[in-house]
Amino acid sequence: MRYYLLLFEKWKYRFSLILLMLWCPSLQAEGLRSPEAVAQSFAQAYRNGQPDAIVALQFFANDNNGLAAVSRERQAWLSYMGQREIRSYRIAPLLARDQALLIRRSASPQKKLVVVYGATQQERWEEVYLIAWQAGAYYLLPVHQEP
Repeated sequence: MRYYLLLFEKWKYRFSLILLMLWCPSLQAEGLRSPEAVAQSFAQAYRNGQPDAIVALQFFANDNNGLAAVSRERQAWLSYMGQREIRSYRIAPLLARDQALLIRRSASPQKKLVVVYGATQQERWEEVYLIAWQAGAYYLLPVHQEP
C-alpha cells in the first residue's frame, strides 16, 4: 500500500492534469452520434447561456494554440449570447452554394446547422454553422476561430 501511495505522490501532477482534461468540457470535444444531437445540444446550451457547452461541441482541428482558440471561442460566444436570442434551428444538407463556407476547413463538413435569431418577427436573421464528421462522431466546427 505504501508503495502505491509513493507512486501516486510521484505522479500526482500528471494524474491531476489527466483528470482535469477528462472532466473539463472546454479542454476536450464532446462528439455526438448525429448532427441532430449536435444541433439540439447547441440550442439547449445557447438558451441556457452556457458558452463552455457550445465550445465543448466544437472540433478544433488546428491544435497549435488550442487553449487560446478555446478561450477566444468562449469569449465570442459570451458576447454573442448577450446580443442575440435564439428563435429556432434546423439541420440542412450542404448545397453547392455553400462552397464558400467550406474554404480553409481541414475537417470535412457533412451538414449545416441553420439558426434563426431575433426577438420579434421584424428582428430575424439566420446564421449557418457547419457540422463535421471526425473520428467517429459529429462536431460543430469553430465559428470564431480567426483572430
